[in-house]
Amino acid sequence: LKKIVPVLIIIILLLPSCNNNNNETAIRELVYKWNEIHNTHNTIEFIDLYASRVLFYGRDTGLDSCYAKKFRFLNSSFQQEIISPITLTYYSSGTIKCDFTKKTKLKSKINQHVSYLLVKKFRDTYRITGESDSVTDQNKGVQLNLGEEAVSPSGKIYRIMFIVVIGLVAVWLLLKLKRNNSQPFQKTKLPFVKNKINKDESQKGYAFEKYIVERFDETYFTLLDWRGDKFHNGKYAISSTLPDLEYELKTNRHQVKFAVECKWRQRFFNYKIEWAKQYQLDNYNNYQTEKGIPVFVIIGLGGLPENPEYLYILPLNKILGPVLSEYELRPYLRYRKDNFFLNPETMTLE
Repeated sequence: LKKIVPVLIIIILLLPSCNNNNNETAIRELVYKWNEIHNTHNTIEFIDLYASRVLFYGRDTGLDSCYAKKFRFLNSSFQQEIISPITLTYYSSGTIKCDFTKKTKLKSKINQHVSYLLVKKFRDTYRITGESDSVTDQNKGVQLNLGEEAVSPSGKIYRIMFIVVIGLVAVWLLLKLKRNNSQPFQKTKLPFVKNKINKDESQKGYAFEKYIVERFDETYFTLLDWRGDKFHNGKYAISSTLPDLEYELKTNRHQVKFAVECKWRQRFFNYKIEWAKQYQLDNYNNYQTEKGIPVFVIIGLGGLPENPEYLYILPLNKILGPVLSEYELRPYLRYRKDNFFLNPETMTLE
């Protein structure tokens, strides 16, 4: 569907354009044919161009009368030329008004006329239903009753096509959203899946911790403690319940201790991750309170533990529970991949 929808949209947009171009071409060809007969003087061909009734320079005229007037008027010395683009205006009555400027020559006399033809479609053929110019209409007080100006056929079709396209896009977005909800975060390339499955949880955690440790510059940060998660038959050291890393930052003006808890998760599930258990969160909060050492939680997401795709750094006191949503994590996304920096004034880790 992702590939089909754009193709359908392109086809839908092209079809009315082609149809409208064909209609406008037929109308303009009719006007140019009408102009050509004035120069070839083959007046019998007018019969194929006019409708049975013609508003001929302000007067309702039958085809025979219109043809007779053309026959009497045209002589070998008359020539005319359309010297402007032909503008088409559509009306609710079905009439199309073709406006243009023509230059006429009769013997040595040359004039320009702002002229128009009225055209209407009869079955599959366009025919002329009116002919005049602005000066004649003004002199005779002619008022054209063509109805309200209407949207061109292409405009109507494009409105419909716009609604259809919006509908297709909406369906596509709904299906995409539904798919994302069922498997919301899966950006890991397939070759990496095997590596992840083969590692147990402790190996993943240790690989991510090494990734974090490598980003603390030893020139400024001293690693005081790196706690393990070893246990056997339910027995484990108290230290394993504390944050993974404990650091000290020394500068000319500051000497600050802080701790870091490292968590890596493969993906979001329903736009959420469980980064810890409640008892673990309680342990980290107790440690921060009793030791007076600020704790930061660094969460890696996606990619590999040793090279996560996304990295979030959260102060522990900003975390309310063991489950975090994508929305809650978003403000703490770290865009850089370089070394960490601790601002001792604000106690923010970046």
